[in-house]
Amino acid sequence: MFDHPAATTLDAKDLWVANQSNGTVLKINVTTDAITLISSRLLVGTSLMASTSSYVWVATGGFGSIVKIDKAADAVTTVKSNFFSDPSSITSDANDVWVGCLGGGRLVRGSLVKVNIKTGALRRINSPYFDNPLWISSNGTDV
Repeated sequence: MFDHPAATTLDAKDLWVANQSNGTVLKINVTTDAITLISSRLLVGTSLMASTSSYVWVATGGFGSIVKIDKAADAVTTVKSNFFSDPSSITSDANDVWVGCLGGGRLVRGSLVKVNIKTGALRRINSPYFDNPLWISSNGTDV
């Protein structure tokens, strides 16, 4: 089941593990240790994960998309946009998922992409101060 685990995220009920080589995600119930295999070839190259109240978000490490997993249904949806140019980091707060990208931006120095959890609306944030952002973090309110 484990095939080069590359990323994890934890919520109140489950540990989520992304396998980089075979493109699967495992959902492990932290109380019972029951494992659910969530399979999608879209996830090959996975190296980044974040969790919100209803979804797990996975950056595939490639260009053009991230993946949203509905926690209740274990359903996988791809969110496509040319804004996702070589994702390097991902985090979330109460309203949005934030993806740091090494590529893109007007100055080609990287960018942040804000994904509204409720609407799915995307917004790219560029800054002359970015120099290929590798890491981002959230305290639940601020990024």
